[in-house]
Amino acid sequence: MKIYTTLFALIITATINAQNPGTKTIFTENFGFLDTNESISANSSIYSHTGTGDFIHKIVNTQGASGSKCFGQLDSSGASSASLDIQLYGGNTYEYKAFVKTIQSRVFVTLRINVGGLDVAISDCTSVNGVWEELTCTYTPSQDEIATLMFVKTAGYRANIDKIKVICTSCSDKNLVFDFNDSKEGWINGGGCNLFIGNDGFIMKATGPVVAVARSGTNDSTANLDLSTSYYNTARITFKTPYPSHQAGNGKLFFHSLAGGNAPFATFNFPRDPSNTSTYQTVEIDLSSTPTAGTYSGDIARLGFRAPWGINQNGRTGDTCYWQKLELFNKILLADFSS
Repeated sequence: MKIYTTLFALIITATINAQNPGTKTIFTENFGFLDTNESISANSSIYSHTGTGDFIHKIVNTQGASGSKCFGQLDSSGASSASLDIQLYGGNTYEYKAFVKTIQSRVFVTLRINVGGLDVAISDCTSVNGVWEELTCTYTPSQDEIATLMFVKTAGYRANIDKIKVICTSCSDKNLVFDFNDSKEGWINGGGCNLFIGNDGFIMKATGPVVAVARSGTNDSTANLDLSTSYYNTARITFKTPYPSHQAGNGKLFFHSLAGGNAPFATFNFPRDPSNTSTYQTVEIDLSSTPTAGTYSGDIARLGFRAPWGINQNGRTGDTCYWQKLELFNKILLADFSS
């Protein structure tokens, strides 16, 4: 059994630029962090369950949203709900969305935002049995408050949930999060590898001696995130490298413009811990520092990874790198006023 613990850290971020399209990712969940049929409520630090049955983790090939295989399930007949708490700030507008699917017979399933025991936003109900449907509800609090995000089943049998996302559509700071648990998030092979969906991170498997690269976007030449380097001064990457390191052992983070195509306009090295070949490691990249190559300035259309060196050492094929998360954000370091 794997125990999954999520720690919420308070990160002070700010930006003085407006963003197009202007959204901040608050929370994502693609599941993939437990074995099948394990209780999410019992083994996670953030989810709660009420009513009949349990809120369990399922792993069934191709049965998750978008053909993935991991999802959450309210697993018994009768009314029940699964929920998590999240901090909201007055004046901002928040969107809570997820894909849900009813099983066995049609039931009434909704997403809800609850504050102080009262539902302040409710999505439409599911309309078709046995089909993944995306539900959404939106809320603008008038003051800072803790809200409970709920997945509610009022009758019937099982109901599934997947690809949960909470975004702020009006926040001034613009976090971008790629959550690769049970998802590739539209990333494609950029050379020297094949990509596969994995439970706790997408899989980059080397195909030959050419360096393994992945890029964002379902179309390698025209995909456009429509972002700007002015929004972000920090990148955070979580990855696992179960293979020997070689030479410097660095990985690379690439930034692409629409006009530049597959040639990145800026490249940043990031290190790996060569002694860790068994667990995920997280590194932060200071985007305000001098890049390894190019200049970090301008529009961001796509992003790219190169696996830390060693995945293709001596021309080996089959070496595998796992990518779990990529985050871009603007971090302000507070001055120390203690002295």
